[in-house]
Amino acid sequence: MEKKHSHYHKPCGHATVDVYRVLQMFEVKDQGVGHAIKKLLVAGGRGAGKSFEQDIQEAIDTLTRVLAMRKEDIDVTKSRESFADDAVRHLKDSIDFWESRGLLPIDEPKVFTGLFRTVSGDLHSGVCDTTPPNSNKTKNSES
Repeated sequence: MEKKHSHYHKPCGHATVDVYRVLQMFEVKDQGVGHAIKKLLVAGGRGAGKSFEQDIQEAIDTLTRVLAMRKEDIDVTKSRESFADDAVRHLKDSIDFWESRGLLPIDEPKVFTGLFRTVSGDLHSGVCDTTPPNSNKTKNSES
């Protein structure tokens, strides 16, 4: 018969477990969350001279910081994506402008298109190297 709330039950194979084993067994990846869990598991009872209330408040403070860091990460990602979208849109508008006038500044449209793809991909990944492919070669270097 399956245990009720089975996701709370983990086989451990050890006579005793400490908080670090518990965190590992439950696959807690965030260090802040792990720190708060450790405080909550033995709130006021570690012999460190901290009261129950003090440990609970420190766990709350830690979890508040964890949430703030997640928001910061989301904000940075959104900002990077917004910048990348604007840069890609501007680059595409520039290509369209020059093409509409028959003045594409590079003889090989494939090179310019490759540059567009490189810049657009790099901007979205947070890395931007705007050096055109084969930029060390000049048009007349085949002589």
